[in-house]
Amino acid sequence: MRTKSASDNIATLLTLLDRLERRHGELYGVIRDKIDRMRASDVDGMRYCIERESELVNEITEQEGLRRQLMMRIGQELGVASHTARAMNLRELARRVEEPRRGELIEMANRLRTTVANVAQGNRVAGLIARETLRHFRHVFSAITSTDGGRADGYTQGGERQSVSQRQLLDAVG
Repeated sequence: MRTKSASDNIATLLTLLDRLERRHGELYGVIRDKIDRMRASDVDGMRYCIERESELVNEITEQEGLRRQLMMRIGQELGVASHTARAMNLRELARRVEEPRRGELIEMANRLRTTVANVAQGNRVAGLIARETLRHFRHVFSAITSTDGGRADGYTQGGERQSVSQRQLLDAVG
């Protein structure tokens, strides 16, 4: 490492990355909670989770901007062009510094990768649940509003077969 300043900035970067990793961990927890609330049809709970998700994403975005600025500053101190340094990942930075910072950066990269992968997987599950729920509702509403020529696909309160097209929407939902 070339300067004491680069070492100080790397220490600041590690602190920032730890905060980012914790925020991603919180985000993963909120996503898991949202999935549980989706399964329980808890609309108010889902709304709270979505609001908290938004807050965390905004905070992560802000922290990510600070991370890029620090990477640029560290890169310049190590003799790397600023645009290259700004886009550099932690493993690339670790290759340019000595121990113990190298090991700390690699460990942080592994922690972040794991936490971000958890968030991505949680988002995939939540998205799948949302898509399947919407597909189900489309199917239900399509059946309720169908005008397919009198096909008998329901029953009256007396147990007689009845076409959906013969019923009113309010009759269908009670």
